[in-house]
Amino acid sequence: MGPAQLFDVNTGVCLKTFNENFRSTDNGQKRAENIIFSNNGLGIALILVGRTIELWDAINLTQYSNLSGHRSRVLAASFTPNSELLASASYYDNVRLWDVVTGASKGSFDLNGQARDIVWSQDSRVCGTA
Repeated sequence: MGPAQLFDVNTGVCLKTFNENFRSTDNGQKRAENIIFSNNGLGIALILVGRTIELWDAINLTQYSNLSGHRSRVLAASFTPNSELLASASYYDNVRLWDVVTGASKGSFDLNGQARDIVWSQDSRVCGTA
């Protein structure tokens, strides 16, 4: 698995390789498993190997928050349609909700099994997992 990267689709030029700024994750690796853009295009979430998510400013390509609190590996994340919250699902325990601006935890709910995908209703009031 290679590093997380952003590319200009018109030129094919790599705009950013994220692993250059990574800190060690839970198991000592420094790589991302997934990259997600916010719906408003202003934010990026990187799911790191382990239990951490980094939030990045998509315009300046700078990290501004580090989300941690899951007890097991993070498998999925999704921004609400209004880009105000991020939901993240971990391997064993729950879905956590995060304030995208502050990085603060906004709550959590238990899963009945694993979730590899998270979707939101258009009004951001209902979250679905599969």
